[in-house]
Amino acid sequence: MIRNFREVNSIKEANRPAIRLLEPAMTAFPFCLPRIFGNAHFDFFHKSEKVTLLCFWSTEVEKSLLAVNHLDNWYRESEIGNFEVIAINCDQFKPDSIFNSARPSGIKMLWDQDGLTKNMYKINHFPTTVLIDKFGKIRDEKTGGPLNDWARLNLRVASLAAER
Repeated sequence: MIRNFREVNSIKEANRPAIRLLEPAMTAFPFCLPRIFGNAHFDFFHKSEKVTLLCFWSTEVEKSLLAVNHLDNWYRESEIGNFEVIAINCDQFKPDSIFNSARPSGIKMLWDQDGLTKNMYKINHFPTTVLIDKFGKIRDEKTGGPLNDWARLNLRVASLAAER
């Protein structure tokens, strides 16, 4: 993905990850990945008219796993309609054993074993979140995941869900 974006707002502090609000927005890439639990696949083509948060993560990065668990709790408690969260694991080996005792229940858990989706979205660090509006445009990218930034994420998702 070639980044021809102008950064509208960039926040970088010691206790907060870098946030890039990207404009003009770029069309999100479609993908089909297997679910971590079960044998089903999930197709993302973005015709659902939902705001979607992709969270790319790896079990090799402790903060990454923590971000996924917190994201699942936040998603289940959020009252935002027309919104979904997809956590994409980028490990080479399927991370079943990590979630046997505490499976996230609100978010979709997918596995990008070959790294093709990670490469399409140019993900270099874990966790990284990509926020896609309901029209299929990438609007935010954030390295460091949603940790310590729930208020901003709530406001951003709610504003995108309300757009017409």
